[in-house]
Amino acid sequence: MIDSAHYSGRSQYTKHGLLYVHHDYECLLRSNDLCDFDALMNAAGEKSLVKKGLSRWRERIQLTLQSSAGPVPLFLKRYNRPPFWMQLKRILRRVTGMHFLNAGNRRPLPYGRGSDIDVTASSLATIEVAGIRMVAELGISAPVPVAFGCRLRGMREQQSLLLMTAVGGQSLETWLPLQVQANGIPVVVKRRLIDALAALVSQLHAGGVVHRDLYLSHIFIRPRSTDIRAATVRERSADSSIHDVDYRESETSEMELSLIDLQRVFKPRWRKRRWFIKDLAALNYSTRNLPLTRADRLRFYRQYAVMTKKLSQNSLWHRLPAGDSQARCLCHTCEMVSKLNPEHKATLRRIEAKTNRIAQHSRKHGLG
Repeated sequence: MIDSAHYSGRSQYTKHGLLYVHHDYECLLRSNDLCDFDALMNAAGEKSLVKKGLSRWRERIQLTLQSSAGPVPLFLKRYNRPPFWMQLKRILRRVTGMHFLNAGNRRPLPYGRGSDIDVTASSLATIEVAGIRMVAELGISAPVPVAFGCRLRGMREQQSLLLMTAVGGQSLETWLPLQVQANGIPVVVKRRLIDALAALVSQLHAGGVVHRDLYLSHIFIRPRSTDIRAATVRERSADSSIHDVDYRESETSEMELSLIDLQRVFKPRWRKRRWFIKDLAALNYSTRNLPLTRADRLRFYRQYAVMTKKLSQNSLWHRLPAGDSQARCLCHTCEMVSKLNPEHKATLRRIEAKTNRIAQHSRKHGLG
């Protein structure tokens, strides 16, 4: 099976009726009797991932399939009779190749063996497949589309689905509070994480791509060595006394960050700064309950500003390593923005204003 970090979006797919299946996962789906569109639409998952505010016509579940190598965790998104306004947006994207002001390329994805089938916007599921490819082409770790398909009646979408691999690790929304609970995060680890996060967002924006839902819940972290503070948290729950444990720098020397929930990803044609600020404001808002200082937030913005500029000027920027490795690579070759110029200050004010609007919207709709 292929690693999500190395998915390029150009792997071959085989068509099974209404379903396109990645050839590396064909045997897995066949052995579990799920190599069929209707079988996946009716499959019962071990865990429902429905969250507050999710429409009834959307469904997210976790599936664990059995293979000779052991259990394989997968995630399944299903769409059943999307409403008219979603249908209209999808049809316009299909016909014009645009999503609002989308400048994303219209190259077809090679879903079928031996031929290119342009189904980039034929359904809500395949729109996310196109978003995954767009992000993966930038060298950012993302889920691998295991299988996807749709049932149409004319241009109207009746049903669609997308089965994906798990990216591994935990979301930052879950991981960071655990670290804070375990007597806080050491300064060296916090700075390394800020740099890795700035590298991830700059890599995305330097490629002209915006996420549009860039919250901590959609960014997963997978430290490449064991984080012993997780064990400390377990000790806290088991015993009221907490044993002091040294948090060695080598234990988080490298962190791999991945992006999920990529259905709304697109490339804006105009007003790119507006969309970049929206991403940055969403990320800023989702960190509101974390013990971050003003200096921490400025460090993130300075790193982001420098990296985005450097990556945009480098014709080979997309070949740089992702995550923390990229952050260190760029930090050693770039000087930090020692002083914020008027343009930077104006951008920070816009980010803060957008953050406040997101907070007001969340309070109004009871989302946080």
